[in-house]
Amino acid sequence: MKYIKINNFYNLFNQPDYKGLNLDEIIPGSQLYPANSTYAVVATNEGLSSLPTDIEELTQEQYLEEKNNNQKSSKNLQDTVAELIKETLK
Repeated sequence: MKYIKINNFYNLFNQPDYKGLNLDEIIPGSQLYPANSTYAVVATNEGLSSLPTDIEELTQEQYLEEKNNNQKSSKNLQDTVAELIKETLK
């Protein structure tokens, strides 16, 4: 298994571009799409002997750091939405 970061993930039309990766080899649930970012992070079982342009390999520690940051961001957003709902219901 490899952890990879796909840079320039979104194309001109804001559609995801997996840069030719085999989507069947991506580990389900491993995908991270950080808000306001131009990259995605995934784990894959694809045997990549060389990495395509705009793809870099990450260590497990780097992947886990990205995952932790993504979860914190999501939690902050959820807290903000909850606060806004409380304020509007007052």
